[in-house]
Amino acid sequence: MKGRIMFESCDVRIVEFGSLVALASVTLHNGMQVRGFKIINAGNGEHRVSMPSREVMRDGCMESYPLIRFECPNAKGEFEKLVLAAYERERSLSE
Repeated sequence: MKGRIMFESCDVRIVEFGSLVALASVTLHNGMQVRGFKIINAGNGEHRVSMPSREVMRDGCMESYPLIRFECPNAKGEFEKLVLAAYERERSLSE
């Protein structure tokens, strides 16, 4: 099912450190767990999902390389909506 995001669960941990508001791990339908998602406060009550990445030093400059790539343009948006919904649920439980 190309473009359709299927995951079993999304574990969210509220951290609230500067603009970082939470960390998330996603367990896919095949049992693989992907960690390192960050939920960022983008201002005006908006939040966005930062995908896991690796920072490396190259020619004296830090460069960031994504660890996850979505092949279908709609898949990333759908994925972010699902992660943000899990964040909202967790946030409402912690209040």
